[in-house]
Order: sequence, then C-alpha cells, then structure tokens
Amino acid sequence: DDFRFLVDTMHRHGIAVFMDFVGAHFAKDPWGLVRYSGAPQFEYDGDLGELPGWGTARYNYGKPEVRSYLFGAAEHWVDEFHIDGLRLDAVAAMVYRSFGREEDGDAILAGRGVVNEDGVRFLQDFCARIRERQMGVLVFAEESTNFKWSTTRPAVEGTDRCRSSAPDLGFHLKWNMGFAYDTMSYLGTPDGDRPRSEIFGWKKLAWYMAYAYNERWVLPLSHDNVHTRGLIEQMTAPAEADEESQLAHLRMLLAYLVGMPGRPLLFMGIEVG
Repeated sequence: DDFRFLVDTMHRHGIAVFMDFVGAHFAKDPWGLVRYSGAPQFEYDGDLGELPGWGTARYNYGKPEVRSYLFGAAEHWVDEFHIDGLRLDAVAAMVYRSFGREEDGDAILAGRGVVNEDGVRFLQDFCARIRERQMGVLVFAEESTNFKWSTTRPAVEGTDRCRSSAPDLGFHLKWNMGFAYDTMSYLGTPDGDRPRSEIFGWKKLAWYMAYAYNERWVLPLSHDNVHTRGLIEQMTAPAEADEESQLAHLRMLLAYLVGMPGRPLLFMGIEVG
C-alpha cells in the first residue's frame, strides 16, 4: 500500500514511474524457485539452466508455468500498481543460449550468437500482451548486443534494418549501453591520446550515428556508468582532473546527449555519484 501511495503521488505530480523487471534469471536460494518440485521446473535442465557469470538460474521460457508466472508478475505491477513502463533486464540472456560463456562472447556481442527460440517467442508474446492490454505502458529492452531487432519501428532507407526482414521482439525502446560506454571511455582518455585511443579515436563519438536509426533508443547514463565514481570524476583522465575542466566536459556531455537521436536519460544524482 505504501508503494501504491508513492506511485499515485508521483502521478498526481505528472511523473511517470518505470520499473526494472528481471525476467532473465533468478537466484538459486533454496527457499526460492530453483528445483521447485525437486527437479528443474522453472529453469532449464543442464547447462542451459545456468548463467555462469552471475551464479543464477535461467528461466525455461518454453514451459507454460514459467510463461504464466512471468506474464502474471508483469501484469500485476501494471494492473494493480499502475506502473507506466517496464525495463526488462538482461534481454541478451533471454535470447542467446550461450550467454555468459566466455568462448561465445564476441559472437553474441555482434548479434551472431545461438538464438534461444523459446526466449524470443516469450519476449514477442510478452510485449504483445502489454501493448494490447495496457495502451500507453512502455516496455524497454536492456539488451547489450547487436540482436536484430528489439524494437518495433519502420525501416529507414539506407540502414541495416532496411536490408533485414528479421521480425522484432516488440519493445517500444532499447537501452543503448554501447553509446554510454563509448562516450565515457572517450572522455576518460587523456586529451592528447583521444585521437588515437583504441581503434576509433574521436570517431567513438560519431559511431552511434552508424546505427542510430536501426532501433528506437534510450540513451542512458545510468547506474552501470557510475559504480564508485560520479560523472564529474569520469569527465577527464585522472592525471588531468581539475574542477573547471571536469565541469566543462560535463556540460559538453549533456549537450551531446540531448543533441543525439534518441531519448536521453539521467539517473538522479549521477553527476556526483
């Protein structure tokens, strides 16, 4: 009831409320869902049921009880608490069978991993249900690879999407993690090294435009980009850090963020950590 009151209060002040929804995996605590009936029930059996990097279990999206459980959980938040949008965490772990296994990491990042058809069908059905049942509620994909395609949008002439007939997952928006990492990596490089940093140098700031119209993007500077340091501390290389320069870089970053195609997103207080 306290959370309902919070959501209603935010709505009265014109503020929408989005939630993180974790449908990719679950903890293996003995009192939870793992081996719920004494054998794998909500998770896949064998290696596919494990996410080794996180030490968690992966849902078996082909099972009716799993689909019902996750559909019901999402619809509960929307119907009973009037949540305005759901950000689905770790979508890559749902659409690739070998997600989290180091030997397949490069292929998965490039969008060439072995697809988990169960996960793809689940996400398509999930997004369709939300769209049909709750007009105006948004679904976001936090998907960290070049999977084709996450969002529903018309193909723009000259883009990769125009040359591909692959069906999309049905999300409204996709979280662009590469944009944030490329931008912060560039700004954290010593000024004299920026033209030569890694492979792209200054082109890191322009690379986004090569794929900007393939999906509908959210451009987030989020918890993933802060860790123990706020944005101001990351604006320059440590050896060149001074307050005036860092504030100037922060102003430039915010102008760059707002000026790029997509929906800019800042987490509250991210500039200071």
